[in-house]
Amino acid sequence: MSFKENKLVSFLAQLVLLTVLILIVELFSYLALMIAQSPSERAYKSFPEFISTKPAPFNDVDDFKEVELSYSNKASRCRGKIVYNDQIGFPQYEKNNFKCYGEELKNGLRHTINQPTNFSSRILIFGGSTTWGSGSSDKNTIPSIIQKKINEGLNEKIKVINYGFTTVTINQQLNLLKSIKINTNDIIIFYDGGNDIFQSMINENPDGSIIGYNQSNKFSIFIQNLKFLLSNTSNTYKLMSVVKSKFNQNGLQDCNNEDKEKSNVLISHGFEHYISKIRQANEYVIKNNATFIHFIQPSLFHKDNKYSDYEKKIIETSPLGTNECKIYQERVMNGYKYYSNNYENSLKDLNSNNLINVLDPVKVKEEYFLDNLHISSAGNKIIAEKIYNVIMKTLN
Repeated sequence: MSFKENKLVSFLAQLVLLTVLILIVELFSYLALMIAQSPSERAYKSFPEFISTKPAPFNDVDDFKEVELSYSNKASRCRGKIVYNDQIGFPQYEKNNFKCYGEELKNGLRHTINQPTNFSSRILIFGGSTTWGSGSSDKNTIPSIIQKKINEGLNEKIKVINYGFTTVTINQQLNLLKSIKINTNDIIIFYDGGNDIFQSMINENPDGSIIGYNQSNKFSIFIQNLKFLLSNTSNTYKLMSVVKSKFNQNGLQDCNNEDKEKSNVLISHGFEHYISKIRQANEYVIKNNATFIHFIQPSLFHKDNKYSDYEKKIIETSPLGTNECKIYQERVMNGYKYYSNNYENSLKDLNSNNLINVLDPVKVKEEYFLDNLHISSAGNKIIAEKIYNVIMKTLN
């Protein structure tokens, strides 16, 4: 055997040995995890895996199978890439039309069921992924439920249009609104809050966008994605996370940048920016002889009514948690509380509606939240009912 062949054999032997060692460590870590954690403590590998367990918010809905498929890799490939439209500062799918496992896109917009062909006026609903309808099929998005209620409750033909999209902030909603022709007697609805608070408290830039932040911080996003990959594939990484959490009972790190004064400034500045954009949207709509209505959405980051045991568990182990640093989690929670407490007084002269406390599982014995912000169609029905009632008062 030649010298080169000996080196190759030696290299392959070392590679096999290293692979065996990794497998042994992974097996040991897996067994240690089984011993160290009860079934209820074991974190889900991913959000799709969490959805596949059919959590409580899907107990009494008719679209669970469609929603489960919508979180699959097949559905993701079907939808394709999200791109950024620089002209209007708004994200969109690269495809303009698709039909993917309960989600249909028509001319760039999520399909709203049973829209009338002929109509006298329109209701345009803007917002993020909760408006788009993450966690529900086409028929159970908030706009589709409102369309159904209008069709059944009014003789007048009104078309409801879903202008929601994932990660969108109020800046981007306003940009999109200004790019659309508004008709006299249209009703423009903004349903938001969650992405705006996240953008202000976490990304520390209320004028920016979540997708824009991700594009500008590719290394940080790469590290986050690497952690996510390891949390999905490596038992050793999971075991290290469990060991770390044993020394830090709330699961959050004390980070070097914990500056409470800075957090307070970010919260107040973010709120002022949010209110300013709501007012700008209202003024723009009025100038176009239409009606503006605003709603701030519910979340698990803050509410005044009691949390259910399920909600407490979601807050603790949410597959879409905000950040490992305590300061960021606290910012979002304190930010949501500040927004809720000051929202109504700041917008007394507008048609503004605080929905932060409308989902009360302790009272009605029904769960709604899939993570800290997104809800199933069970929650959408309650939100849609609240919005519909405000629309009826506005029309009357």
